[in-house]
Amino acid sequence: MVLLLAFALVPVIAIEVISLTEMNQASKDVQEKVSDLSNTLNRSALTAASNEADQVQISMAKARQYDELFERVKSENEIVANDASNSQDNQSCEVQAGIWIAPLGVNETLLGKMKGTLSSLCAPAEILQSVVEAEPLASLGYIGTEDGVLVTWPNIDDELSKKAPFDHRETSWYITAKSIGKTIWTKPYTDSSGSLAITCLTPIRRGDQMFGVAGMNVSLVSVYNDLTSLGGRGYPFIIDQSGSVLMRSSASPRGQLVHLFDSENFYESNSSEIRELVRNMLHSETGSAVIGLGKGDGYVAYAPITTLGWSFGIAYPVEEMSLPARFIDAGIKETARDVTQGLADAVRVTRESAIAIVVLAGLIAGSFGFLMSRRIEDQAKDIEEAADRIRNGDLDIPEISTGGLGIIGASFSNISEGIKHYLAESEAIAEDRGAHQKELEFWEKIKLGLAFGDIPQPEGYEIAALSIPSDDGGFDFFDVMDVGGDNVAISIAEVSESGIAGAMLAVASRAIIQSSSRNKDPSKALSEVNLQISERAQGKNLACFYAVLDTVNHTMEFVNAGFNPAFIVDSGGSVDTLGGGGIALGVLDRLDLHPERIPVQQGDVLMVYSDGVTEATNAWRAQQGAERLITVVKENRSLSASEILSVIEKEMRLHIKDHPLKNDSTLVILKRAMKA
Repeated sequence: MVLLLAFALVPVIAIEVISLTEMNQASKDVQEKVSDLSNTLNRSALTAASNEADQVQISMAKARQYDELFERVKSENEIVANDASNSQDNQSCEVQAGIWIAPLGVNETLLGKMKGTLSSLCAPAEILQSVVEAEPLASLGYIGTEDGVLVTWPNIDDELSKKAPFDHRETSWYITAKSIGKTIWTKPYTDSSGSLAITCLTPIRRGDQMFGVAGMNVSLVSVYNDLTSLGGRGYPFIIDQSGSVLMRSSASPRGQLVHLFDSENFYESNSSEIRELVRNMLHSETGSAVIGLGKGDGYVAYAPITTLGWSFGIAYPVEEMSLPARFIDAGIKETARDVTQGLADAVRVTRESAIAIVVLAGLIAGSFGFLMSRRIEDQAKDIEEAADRIRNGDLDIPEISTGGLGIIGASFSNISEGIKHYLAESEAIAEDRGAHQKELEFWEKIKLGLAFGDIPQPEGYEIAALSIPSDDGGFDFFDVMDVGGDNVAISIAEVSESGIAGAMLAVASRAIIQSSSRNKDPSKALSEVNLQISERAQGKNLACFYAVLDTVNHTMEFVNAGFNPAFIVDSGGSVDTLGGGGIALGVLDRLDLHPERIPVQQGDVLMVYSDGVTEATNAWRAQQGAERLITVVKENRSLSASEILSVIEKEMRLHIKDHPLKNDSTLVILKRAMKA
């Protein structure tokens, strides 16, 4: 009775405890997931905004205003250069501008020799004076000639005399403008007054001969003041061609926007989203982006300053940009409160019901146990006798009466026949297992034949690979090949087809890839492989990742035909996912593959993996997943490639334990070592 009562109560109590625990956890999960959904909706609402948004229009208008300023200066400088190009040597005038004759300044002898040049610069000097006085941005205009004459407005002879001997023909601005042969802009610099400036330079030609260079120094103070005076919620800034923040508002950025300027060069930022932003800004694009900044998000609208190759941007705190999303957010939170209250009510009802069930089950179990105990004692004696006879080899036992433990008694009556059948079937099962074991050994030999031998280790890099074959169908293989010229080819492929057909495709494909590796262009190599597979594989296909590493220039060019997207973890822990997916080899007769080229920096860890790694399941059918794989690589990025691989293998085996793999699992890790 006591045991029966215990067996009745323990399951009920266990169910109650489990139910209460799960419902409490479900309540927490609902709240967390709704909060995550709120953040996702906020970001999605901004990301989906078109380029017609007001903030983008504002950035376009301001960028266009700056573009027109610099285009005007360029046109004015070209007017001076054009006039100097067409001016005659027989002109006479009283030149108001300063005149410097290299290398020792003005003297009568040199003035006589330069008389023709000086005469031809009379009219251009007057135009230069008019242009500089009329242009608010211009701080200095000048014309320098091939025979050493330098005309300036305003006059800076005193400054030049301090630098004597001074020859403008030896300066970098003159040499650069002369060699390029068209109007150019210098990089920003700090002028003699300590202000930021740039220079517009236009070559002057007379006929087929180089005559000189016209230049105009442009102060950026007014642009900076205009930038600082911009009101509103946004924080304006300008970046140059190198990605450096050239100027930004003198006010301090608000909130999370301060993290946008953690690095004065966006290309050197630790954030992959900021690096993607600067690439878009400097490709002469107009648009907007939502980027992660610290613990929040920021919104940036941008437009190009085409004349200089710069880009103008305005950054906004995302919380001030997401008013529509906040209404959605409020609705979601209200729903979360309703769901949470519903779960709380369910917990209360479950608790009350469970208590009633426990009491009722105890009463029923006690009454039933008391009534059954006497009948069980009698039938237990008969069953005990039958068990003793079977144990002694006597299979001819009498039939035990039904009722009470009659079902167990009937089972004892059938034991003798069962044992006979078991002995016969055991022999047949042993034969089947022998055949199955031979089949497994055959597939194991095939997969071992696809395993790669020694892996090349180029100087400054570490390459490690792991391949764990499965008992089921499908075949993985990889290759790391030295293709000459300081280049290493890396390929990893997956055949989903099982059986003999899949094995033949895997073996043949590997040989074709090895043969095609002589072509150092990844897209051409895989196009050749695709052509041969489509002709011979009869509708079967092959997913493949193929890359060529340049160990001198430290770049990697790759193509992906239907394989998992690889990912790179840099030395700071940022993760970039490479392009993936696409069409597998063998599906179409011809594939238009577009290779991508990426830099491989010191400390970068590249991971390429097959489906079997992330789809490895344990006894509860839980997959290992790509997120866990990325986390393991990030946490161990300071280790060597082989050590990272060992950690991944250990984590994978702990996850699956004794559960068999359904697919082959293959990984290749490439790491560029850090310089000592």
